[in-house]
Amino acid sequence: MRSIHAVMENDSDRSAGTLTAFASAEAALVERCAQSPVDGAAFRRKISRCSLRHCRGTCCYDGVHVDDDTAKILQQLADERAEDFRAMGLNLPDAVVVREQWRGSNPTTKTAVRPFPFKSAVEDYPSHFNETACVFLLDDARCGLQALAEQDDRHPWYYKPFSCWLHPIAVSAPNITLPDESTDPFRFPDYDGFASRTFCGRSCAGGQPAADVLRNELEFLGRMLDRDLLRRCPIHLPAAIGMRRPIEARYQPASACSGKVGTGFPKRTCAKSKNRERITIRPDRDAL
Repeated sequence: MRSIHAVMENDSDRSAGTLTAFASAEAALVERCAQSPVDGAAFRRKISRCSLRHCRGTCCYDGVHVDDDTAKILQQLADERAEDFRAMGLNLPDAVVVREQWRGSNPTTKTAVRPFPFKSAVEDYPSHFNETACVFLLDDARCGLQALAEQDDRHPWYYKPFSCWLHPIAVSAPNITLPDESTDPFRFPDYDGFASRTFCGRSCAGGQPAADVLRNELEFLGRMLDRDLLRRCPIHLPAAIGMRRPIEARYQPASACSGKVGTGFPKRTCAKSKNRERITIRPDRDAL
């Protein structure tokens, strides 16, 4: 089996200029969504900036579905960087991706899960969510894949599956949108939705327009698609400053809806290093 570094080098050769470790998934996303219209009205909906101290990574509950290429790279990362993950406190299972069937659908590939005490740790945790989390979720609610990317001096989302860093945005050929309580595709009579029920996806009267809260996600997606997605969201936004803005800025303020104060991320400053972005972590009192 080729090393993960060899896979990435080959991916770069196959798709020059990729922004993540998942060149095949990135190419497929571009092909599928390069012209997808942006649902501007959906991104005017007000949501709240989440705090990992409050939500504990609720969006990581039950793992994440991934394509086969992404699954292969995640497994290779887990095998070859096991010592780095153990240093973070993650003792990963032999198989970090599994096949699973949900609600009678055909089996799909997703990250494996482990027990996680969400209901006792998270106030207002959705009652229909179970108490399992993606195996890459750290005990302090950070993502082990993001921590590894930062350790490697890469973009924080370099190793993260697309559905993770995009959440709660939904991207498809028909449109790029933000599901709400009435449009959540995972809402059923016995299951009250997913994206619209996580803390960063629910509507919040005291929040901010989603296009502002999710600015970094829209900018990064726009870089993949070679489009300025923020211009498609007709609301007043501060001047764009690109991905040099710390990603965790979306998590910094206290949540207007949760009533919680604090952030799950330490402060960071960004500097250029060898023509790519380097993020330097500076611990502070609010860091987990």
